[in-house]
Amino acid sequence: MKLYRIKKSKIDNNGRGLYATKDIKAGTKIINYIGKIITNKEVDRSDKFDNGKPIYLFTLNKRYTLDGDFSWNTAGLINHSCNNNCDYEGKGLKIWVTSIKDIKKGDGRFIDKYVDLEVSLGDYVFSNGDLASIVFIDVLARMIPSVIGKEESVKEDSFFNGLLKGPSYTRPEVYDGMSVPDILLSGNHEEIKAWREYQSIKTTLEKRPEIFDKIKLTKKQKKLLEELDSKRIL
Repeated sequence: MKLYRIKKSKIDNNGRGLYATKDIKAGTKIINYIGKIITNKEVDRSDKFDNGKPIYLFTLNKRYTLDGDFSWNTAGLINHSCNNNCDYEGKGLKIWVTSIKDIKKGDGRFIDKYVDLEVSLGDYVFSNGDLASIVFIDVLARMIPSVIGKEESVKEDSFFNGLLKGPSYTRPEVYDGMSVPDILLSGNHEEIKAWREYQSIKTTLEKRPEIFDKIKLTKKQKKLLEELDSKRIL
């Protein structure tokens, strides 16, 4: 089994790169850099090696050089960055691409190979990926029909329409001297809906005002936002 596989990558101009198919120990010979064996004098005389284009020349000894400039050279897909994970090792008339450190599936090469989408849960760091996975699974599961008892409640959650959800109230009607807003007990569904929309915009303005830069508001919502913003300034 080969130690590498060709996959999509930003390393090559044609969108290709080499990825480890299993863990590779430092010092492992990965691939032979193929090419044409030419004399060092040919290198000095040829105009091919005196231009602004990238060249792939490897000095083998005092007499010979390997010219790796071919239209298809798999070894050329190895990462040539400054922080590279491989280097070149010559032996006789051959050049080998050899790992200079352990290469594991779990590093950046795994992301390039297998991950189609990266999602950030916020500007903080977990000790491991388990908690992030649990959070991600939970928020996605809520969107699946029948997971939440009342599907309409999902549409009232924060971020469903781009805004934060306003304050929520449950029983009892009076708690520690504080009462549920009268409008929520009125039974007037239109007024309750309008109140919730107002509270949603107010909560978003107070806690996450930057959200308004990312979403498109209705004319009514824009008017409510302007009213709330003017009160805040005064």
